[in-house]
Amino acid sequence: MNILFYLHQFPAFGGIETVTVTWANYLAGEGHAVFIRSHVSKETDCTALALASSVRADFMPDASRLVSPANRASLNALVAGSAIDVIVFQDSYARIEGNLADLWGRVPVLVYEHNAPLAPAPRRPPLRFSPRALARWLLFPYRRRKYARADVLRRQFLYAACARYVLLSNRFFGEFRARAGLDDWRKLRALPNPVAPSLLSAAPVAAKEKLVLCAATLDCARKGQDLLLQAWEKIAPRVPDWRLAFAGDGPDLAKLEAYVRARRIPRVEFLGSVGDMKPLYARASILAAPSRREGWPLVLQEAMSQGCVPVVFNSYSAVYDVVHEDVTGLIVPSFDVAAFGEAVARLVADPALRARMGEAGRAAVAGFAVETLAPALRRLLAEVTPRTPSDGPCGLIR
Repeated sequence: MNILFYLHQFPAFGGIETVTVTWANYLAGEGHAVFIRSHVSKETDCTALALASSVRADFMPDASRLVSPANRASLNALVAGSAIDVIVFQDSYARIEGNLADLWGRVPVLVYEHNAPLAPAPRRPPLRFSPRALARWLLFPYRRRKYARADVLRRQFLYAACARYVLLSNRFFGEFRARAGLDDWRKLRALPNPVAPSLLSAAPVAAKEKLVLCAATLDCARKGQDLLLQAWEKIAPRVPDWRLAFAGDGPDLAKLEAYVRARRIPRVEFLGSVGDMKPLYARASILAAPSRREGWPLVLQEAMSQGCVPVVFNSYSAVYDVVHEDVTGLIVPSFDVAAFGEAVARLVADPALRARMGEAGRAAVAGFAVETLAPALRRLLAEVTPRTPSDGPCGLIR
């Protein structure tokens, strides 16, 4: 089978890109011809993104616009010239689906949404007293309604045009149908993100450090690092031997550093971008994941694979698919800063609990190995190639 992954940016250091590599490498190893077409390259030295040499990855010719006649023609030529059997559209909400205009209905397209259906919503900007900033703040309710309407129409279009619409968890089915205003559910499928094989190992975990790790893009609106700093500030005097480290870069680095300096919060480190995260996960005892909105964050599985125990907000329903409360980690009510800090402090104070949860997490993550989830992907591909419509029930493909 000839399979094309179509996405906004590649290579890049992110969950969608990591999942694309994991599935592409597996499918190539199974004898399929695999292609990747993207618009933007953000080079990375992350070893988890080592693409198999047989996978062909290239770029759209028109870098100045996402959707253009040149990009559309180039994608058509790739699909025709390589006899593509199925397209996997890795949707990150970048508006690139216009380049598929000539292919809908001709080639089966799997739309794979890599977030919680209720997540993509703009947040109100902070109130600042300049004419432009004040205008943005005042017009935000109108912009939010406009965005919400456009998002509904886009989802309805993609659902109608695709062969199957894939979500990361069957917990998202109700959210998607409510967000898109759809009564039809026959095309909905669920397929979790797989763990990269390089992160799975039966070897014993090395000795842990007194380290709480937050590994994510430094973007407080999505990843909630500001909430974590507030929680850490509350408990830091009670955990004098422990450090908090942020791995990653992003638009809020300066703001977070300034907050730490202004509040004189102790033992906080900013590590910047880290290429190979596996050794850092292996050293860290606790993963702090205070995201405001997510889909299926690979960081949870990656950290758990190295015996690092997660503390997470229940701000997205799929978190319960990854973390088993009080078994493999601790789940905290959304945005309760005090409760988040207390959950971290509880793990700090109980080494036996950390060890028990760490081992349970390693065992649980094996259920998301690519080899474990591969039969589900094969069934999904078989549903649409050859192109036979399905009126079967939706459900978690596992």
